[in-house]
This record gives sequence, structure tokens and C-alpha cells, in this order.
Amino acid sequence: MLALVTIGLGESTVMSRRGMLGGVGALAAAALTGCSVLRKDRAELITEEVSSIDGVSGAKLKTGRDNRFHTYVVGMVDIDAASSAERFRVCDEVMRTAVPVLHERDEPEVKVGGLNGRLPDGTEITAVELDPDMPTEDFPLELVSAESLFPRYGLD
Repeated sequence: MLALVTIGLGESTVMSRRGMLGGVGALAAAALTGCSVLRKDRAELITEEVSSIDGVSGAKLKTGRDNRFHTYVVGMVDIDAASSAERFRVCDEVMRTAVPVLHERDEPEVKVGGLNGRLPDGTEITAVELDPDMPTEDFPLELVSAESLFPRYGLD
């Protein structure tokens, strides 16, 4: 942590004790919450990773918290693939890439159900379609956590 202290340079250049404490407090709060300008957020990391997948033409993801304070990653990954098998493979590869990022960050509770693939015709492929063991066809996507996909991708 860097602190600026100026002594004897006049009133206008002397940092007040209250100002210094406020700055130190803000830095401490940012460090404790994991918010830092030096640390990429989960959406940026996942976007970088999935953008390099063959068949992905773009990705626009964001992260946040819902009204129940669940952390999530949502957004669209644009997929250019001709056959339905290839589309499924690319979508599966997107999740196979995204989920380990959260595993490595020790964030298994992050909701990933809103991370969807979008085909050129506008059709969306969701996480529910990737897992044949989902209990219902109308499974609530906001409940799909990274951890629920760990077994599919060989993570524990």
C-alpha cells in the first residue's frame, strides 16, 4: 500500500488525517471484497477464454449479483457452426472453458445458467440443454451453478 505524506509544504498540499484514513479505508474495503482495478473480474476472464474457441465469433458477458445476493455470469456467446452437432459441441466447449475458470477461483456457487450460446439465426442454447440429467425441461436457469456442472467436466 502506498501512502502519500507531505510535511511542511503548506496547508494546500498537506493531506488531512481524515482524508488519508478514508483513502486507506477504501483500499482496504476494495481488497477485502475482491474488487480491484488490478484484478480482472470473472466475466472478463471467461470472455477471454471462450473467445479463443474455434466456432465462437464473439462473446459479451457480465457478472453481478441478483436480488438474493447470488453471484452470476450471464451473457451471449455467438456461435458460428453449420450442423446441430457442431453447435452443441461449441456450446459444450464454452461451458467446459467457463466452469474451470470459476473452479480455479474457488467460486463454485456462481450461477452460470444465463451463459447462453446464440446461433446466427438467433436461436439460443442454454446450460439445461447441455445436461441430459436436468430434472425438467423448464428447469430454472438461475439455479444452474458452476458447481452443478463440475461432474460433467471432471472437476471436484
